[in-house]
Amino acid sequence: MNYYLDITEEEYTDTTYTVDAPEKENGQENPSFVGFPYRAMEQMMISNMLPTIIWNVSITPIKAHYTLFQESLSDFLVRLCGIIGGIFAAATIFESLLRNGLCLMLPDFSGDEDDSDKKSKAVPSKSSVGDS
Repeated sequence: MNYYLDITEEEYTDTTYTVDAPEKENGQENPSFVGFPYRAMEQMMISNMLPTIIWNVSITPIKAHYTLFQESLSDFLVRLCGIIGGIFAAATIFESLLRNGLCLMLPDFSGDEDDSDKKSKAVPSKSSVGDS
């Protein structure tokens, strides 16, 4: 059995939170939160060797820093329009593929048999062309 454990450090700074005056005097503008998320995984190895347990612990020296802030209304509307436009474009492409695919697979029921009879009657025969 192999056991893996990855530990990282993350710091969150919240700029949407208003700080009281005594906290500003201490030098802390915005509250910060530090977390240590981890990722654990277990892997079973089948072999003819003796049963073993292997532990791999990795403490990542990289610190991820996230800043939370409030978006303006215009930024929100731009992102919303982008999402709606993307959905519209994807739906248009899907509808076009579906329609063209069905047109190729289904027989044509538009009544082309009647049109072919009319076309053959409208074209003069070779014998009538030679007589004039």
